[in-house]
Amino acid sequence: MEQESSREIILGRPAMGKRPLPAGASAEEHAVLLKRAVREIERREAGEASSSVDYVVFLDEAAMLARFTDDNQLKNLVAAVRRRGPAQRVAIWP
Repeated sequence: MEQESSREIILGRPAMGKRPLPAGASAEEHAVLLKRAVREIERREAGEASSSVDYVVFLDEAAMLARFTDDNQLKNLVAAVRRRGPAQRVAIWP
């Protein structure tokens, strides 16, 4: 039997109308998306935003890192979201 989830999930900040990145997105576009997630973590840690709703970044992390193997900024941003995000209900999916 399937159970319905009662948790809300948002992708970025809904009012901003963000769309998923296109397949050929640049390293800079990926960095912007991840920086938004880090900023959301910071806002939640500071009490400026509620952590009662999941904030999900839809991103194929493995494919991105395979494409941009030498981009330390992307690696650092992913690590920051993975390390600090769970406590604030911010995650990279899948």
